[in-house]
Amino acid sequence: MKFLDDINNFNDTIKFSHNISLSEVSFLDVNVKKSKDLEIENSVYVKNTNIHQYVEYSSSHPRACKNGIPFSDIE
Repeated sequence: MKFLDDINNFNDTIKFSHNISLSEVSFLDVNVKKSKDLEIENSVYVKNTNIHQYVEYSSSHPRACKNGIPFSDIE
């Protein structure tokens, strides 16, 4: 796909990916899927490259963000 090749060659540290499917789509952290009964199912989407690493508390992230991480229910 030429567009994907072009944007992936723009910067060496940023890489984009895509999936083509007629039955499901992943966007941000949500996976939406069309079931065989034509019902909509959703689940949490996590990239297979995610190592579930936490933010260092001394980082400059907002305090609410850092305090909320231990209560996240994403596995």
